Amino acid sequence: MTLTTYDDGRFLKEGQYLGFELLVGGAPAYTFWRVAQREFTNITPYNMTSVATATASAAFDEVTTAGGSRILLPRDEAIFHHMFIGVGGFVDWTGVGEMPGGSRLKLYVDYPINNPTSNIRGLRNPLTDNAYAFVRGRDTPFDDPYYESLAIQDLGPAFSIFNPTARAITPQLNFLIMRYRVEQVTDRRLLSNLYSGRIPSRIITLGGIGRVTAPEFIQRLDRKSFVQTGPSYETAITSDESGLEVVGPLGSGGKY
Repeated sequence: MTLTTYDDGRFLKEGQYLGFELLVGGAPAYTFWRVAQREFTNITPYNMTSVATATASAAFDEVTTAGGSRILLPRDEAIFHHMFIGVGGFVDWTGVGEMPGGSRLKLYVDYPINNPTSNIRGLRNPLTDNAYAFVRGRDTPFDDPYYESLAIQDLGPAFSIFNPTARAITPQLNFLIMRYRVEQVTDRRLLSNLYSGRIPSRIITLGGIGRVTAPEFIQRLDRKSFVQTGPSYETAITSDESGLEVVGPLGSGGKY
């Protein structure tokens, strides 16, 4: 498995920009970052606990070392982990040996950990076949991952599997990860151009359908380095109680 196999435009290069929306001080805001350096790595295969037929994992699992270190979460505030995740697995066919069997598995994502915004129906446990939004293994296959996620300090995903098949399966995950060393964009004119789309950037969703509260290190940043977006995407240009500027929908221009 080589870098060139997967560096097909899905990962960012040095000098490119990424942005994401978080809740900062209780208000939604975009923050943008420039990729200064990058380093490719991968974790494959990462074996999860075997899942019996028509059963879900007992809990959400973080990706950890044998000693319990949390692999996906960067320890440095200036490091982001941009990842694509593939789902696979194998079945122990008695008398035959191990056979592939991951295409029908359903991957559930808890992001941020213990606060699952990917959860459409507001249910956490027990996991059932329709409790959460999920992605099937065949939609993000082990050897060609397409499920995208981003981990920053203190904010990342955990995973669970539902096995709808008639055989117990040991799920396997394939992580293709680009470690970015980043610099926050603070220039207001550049922020304006990135937010409006006049300068290209990659917008990456953190979590699922709900907004995620920014971790502490982002909450401490200068509020002038954010583009405040208001309580909803339909909000007109106005000012909130803190005096921060509030703008309309992404790409609408508006005031900075």
